[in-house]
Amino acid sequence: MNLSFFTDNKSGSGKIRGNQIADYIGAKLNPTEGYENDICIYVKNQPPENFPKASYLDIVDGGEHIKWLRNHPEIGVISMTKPSMVYLSNKLNRDDIHIIPQHHCNFERKQREPREVKVVGYIGGKRQFQYNYKHLKVDLEKVGLDFKCKTKFRDRSEVINFLNSVDINIAYRHRKRGQWLRDSLKLANAGSFGIPSVAYPEIGYESEFKGCYIKAETEEDLVSGCKLLAENEDIYNKIAKDALEKSESYHIDNITPLYQTLKEL
Repeated sequence: MNLSFFTDNKSGSGKIRGNQIADYIGAKLNPTEGYENDICIYVKNQPPENFPKASYLDIVDGGEHIKWLRNHPEIGVISMTKPSMVYLSNKLNRDDIHIIPQHHCNFERKQREPREVKVVGYIGGKRQFQYNYKHLKVDLEKVGLDFKCKTKFRDRSEVINFLNSVDINIAYRHRKRGQWLRDSLKLANAGSFGIPSVAYPEIGYESEFKGCYIKAETEEDLVSGCKLLAENEDIYNKIAKDALEKSESYHIDNITPLYQTLKEL
């Protein structure tokens, strides 16, 4: 059975789970004809009312699609994590949710070069980080660390180049709303390079990366966690090693076979 992916080409997750997967496995991307008998995957993108019979909505973190799914129980549903699968099962009263994790960016399995631990980095949307950037920069400078961030990026290569330039990855988003549908991509991306993370313990992080990153419940924890990694080589190397090993399961080579398990509905 052939696969066809449909995205709106606007969201980052659409490009990752639509464009990148389709390109990697040679599937169709946004076809306008000849897909009616394919397994069709709509990535964070509401299907048309006349969607083909063998169709799935890959909801990603798009909670706004839950209402639509309640009214279309005939379509398949794909989630990214076990917590999101359980959450959707309860919301939709279904026991047939498929789990396909999100692959990380490091297809080439590049590794961080040995160097002094000096640079703390954040990559992601501005609204996904809840610590004032200017304040954080000052707080990190007080413990001898530099801070850089990237909130706009066009493609996978820009993410790779940024992560290659940092020594510690951070993520700090403590709002509870929407957490059930989020995954651990930020930690997997950094971990795939052997870069440890300090992050707020979101549901997805704890489900998928527990013990493979340093938890930061508060802003003070975030800074002290970075300081700990910078000053203790043994702890840095252990977290980096654990994150690297955990991230391998999110390599695209280990994710794409899961799409081949999707069947006609």
